[in-house]
Amino acid sequence: MAMRELGKRILYQADSREEVLHRMMLEEYMDYSVCVKENPTREMGALLGATSLPIVTANGVKILDLVNVRGLSTSSEGNMCGKKAKIINILEAYGYKPRSSPFPNTSNEMWFSLRVPRSFVQANISLV
Repeated sequence: MAMRELGKRILYQADSREEVLHRMMLEEYMDYSVCVKENPTREMGALLGATSLPIVTANGVKILDLVNVRGLSTSSEGNMCGKKAKIINILEAYGYKPRSSPFPNTSNEMWFSLRVPRSFVQANISLV
């Protein structure tokens, strides 16, 4: 009888599957964030500091080279420039979600993030 009681206590103390998966998601994945900054014309925008992005496809996570995307160009600062709507559509097509700015007073910036494996970003550190 004592062994049965001990077994119940162990089961009650164990984390639920959902709790374990949630903890693994927090440890194993990260939000990869990008910023789109508006030009004064408000029609044009720049994807700051990114010429390539991690994207999630049916075959897993890979890197999208933005230099070859029609309608985008590289600025002298290394930003990808184009119509703001095109940049946003590209980001959303590959699963990026709008998020609030991590910095105050950034009214001319829009932030997006994508949940990717932390190990992928670490293996492709040039993305950061």
